[in-house]
Amino acid sequence: MIIFGMISALKIFTLTLMAVLTFGLITSFTFAEASEERPDAYSEWGPTSEFTTTGIATVQVTDHYMNMNSNTVETLTVDVYTERNEDNPELTITLTESDADTGLFLAIVYFSETKISSGNTLQVIDGDIVSVEYTYSQVPGSDKHEDKIGVGQEKTISNSLESQVTDSATSQIVERPDAYYEWGADVYASTDTAVARVVDPFMNAEPNKIETLIASIVVADNYDDGIKIILTETGTNTGIFEKIILFTETDESSDNVIKIANGDDVSLDYLYSEVPDSDKREDMVEVGDEITIQNSQDVTSISDTSGFGATVHLDKEIYSWTDKVHITVTSSFHNFDSKAVEEIGATQPYTIRMHTSSSNIDSYKLVETGPNTGIFTGEIILTGFLHDADGSGKNDHHPYEDTVPMTSGSGPVDGFLENSNNDAISVQFDYSEDVTIVGYAEIQWNTGKIKLLEASYPDSGTGVVRVVDPDMNWNPEAVDNFDVDVWSDSDASGIDLTMTETSANTGVFEGTMFFSTTDESSGHRLRVAEGDTITAEYEDNTLPSPYSPEDELDISDTAIIRNITVPSPYKQMKNGVIAEHVVCNGTFEKIYKSDGHPACVKPSSIGNLVQRGWSVDFI
Repeated sequence: MIIFGMISALKIFTLTLMAVLTFGLITSFTFAEASEERPDAYSEWGPTSEFTTTGIATVQVTDHYMNMNSNTVETLTVDVYTERNEDNPELTITLTESDADTGLFLAIVYFSETKISSGNTLQVIDGDIVSVEYTYSQVPGSDKHEDKIGVGQEKTISNSLESQVTDSATSQIVERPDAYYEWGADVYASTDTAVARVVDPFMNAEPNKIETLIASIVVADNYDDGIKIILTETGTNTGIFEKIILFTETDESSDNVIKIANGDDVSLDYLYSEVPDSDKREDMVEVGDEITIQNSQDVTSISDTSGFGATVHLDKEIYSWTDKVHITVTSSFHNFDSKAVEEIGATQPYTIRMHTSSSNIDSYKLVETGPNTGIFTGEIILTGFLHDADGSGKNDHHPYEDTVPMTSGSGPVDGFLENSNNDAISVQFDYSEDVTIVGYAEIQWNTGKIKLLEASYPDSGTGVVRVVDPDMNWNPEAVDNFDVDVWSDSDASGIDLTMTETSANTGVFEGTMFFSTTDESSGHRLRVAEGDTITAEYEDNTLPSPYSPEDELDISDTAIIRNITVPSPYKQMKNGVIAEHVVCNGTFEKIYKSDGHPACVKPSSIGNLVQRGWSVDFI
């Protein structure tokens, strides 16, 4: 079976959750769950009735129809909207089943007033209406309008001081999502490897950092000898913490090794404060999960094979045809030795495979980022297909092509993968014999942009042309270049200006030309005259769909040759120009001193001068 990072449900059935950000206490409204044919499907915000614009929320969808494989932890997706943009989702987030065969799907949403919406972080303002929409078909396989049905929940979110109460006598939970603790399976053999897991978004205090928390393992109800363990977050900003536990009947318990006997019950216990920053005993909540050690199973090993918490992450959702792809696999289960840097992907049963429509690599090694991280990384370079990208008709590699398509490499950083036009890359990680985790991204061309960096230039000056087009980044490990056409009214034939990438793998190219009123155009020198229009034109031969590889598009920008020299504000006023009519030269902007006299300054200086009492408006 395969777990996809993003699974699109049929857009027929809609569950909508709404949250309102206001100044005031938080109230909860629950719509009637009118669902005769699917009474077991519902959605809700959780786990509290109170949030703020910097709070943390849990999105929960219960849909047993999406529990399609009882042995697999599955996923579904929801769209997150704000009232300010009801037609387009701010986020599309993935909800992960809490465990195999539950039909309960969860995700964390972080509210922020400053961060741009991305990942699971939603930018909000006070007073926003925020909704989460989940869509599926009430009748499997049907797209009829009459099969649509909706249930949901609405909440008010507040920033008022009254809602920030943290005393347990007056408030249950303020911005504190529920935590839960679980083993990866229900039964283990006495020599098995297990995954201990805590899901606690509140302990994800720094979204850009992998964090840890402490829990304990209790064997055979011997709470006095509970064993403290440190769990590590599965990645940045996940709120999921895991630890590999090695059961043994012979060795003494230490670190992640737990001594047990056949028939023992083993509990995982996690204690947390229900009210943030409170250490009162009445605010403490203990959660846990219990398993049984049983050696009489029909299978030799009952280790965690659900794939819960494991991910394959690609650093972009859309790549250009010759991009470098950074791959990250997070799987605490494969962190077998906490003191070693380990590898996955090269050999069975934990193989990593990569595919495009034209090529594939059947095994590729990734290396752990450090001892005991459970995070494995690598990279591979897409090599495109034969195509004359710059329209020159020749280069050093092939008579008419600008790429060298190839497929090779064993990892972690030596891989090349050929691809076709409008393609996709799939990275598949064999988590176990039964479970495959998949990362997926599209491969497509882009429409380039060209810009003359100034609107006007003096006839003896220099000009810079910039082209932005990731498709011309043919080798992400080298600086690439190509030519564009530049001409003036004085010289319609113009020059071929070489554009050089600003550095390797940027897809941003610049070229500098020199203007002359006396010398003929040659190399990077362009003949101009006062009042000329200069034009820079880029021929884009790598256009996205619906264009075909045979299509091309000429993209251009213009500037003016102008030698007007504007006198200083002092000279203008001395010649009778009033302060309000004083003008500034070039890119300088006018500002008024505290005595009302004008000055021409750089735009970057205006902020500091205003703080000193100057004004952009006439005094």
